[in-house]
Amino acid sequence: MGILAYYNIGIAYDQGRRVEVDKKKARYYYELAAIGGDANARHNLGCIEGADYDRALKHFMWHNASSFIPLSEMQLQILPEMWR
Repeated sequence: MGILAYYNIGIAYDQGRRVEVDKKKARYYYELAAIGGDANARHNLGCIEGADYDRALKHFMWHNASSFIPLSEMQLQILPEMWR
């Protein structure tokens, strides 16, 4: 299965598209896509990891470094504020 397929399955489980919402399965498929280099999957992992600031920040920073649409300077500054 391809990286894009893993990402799309992650989206399906994350948002409940034609399946029951299952964050654990969403994370699993996002991780497979992220390992393959999908920046959007890495971003979504950062969103899922919200309770674990360090992991979330790593995902967001990786996404920022590999994305065609990097996070703005303002977005990078407010990330730490999101978990206070």
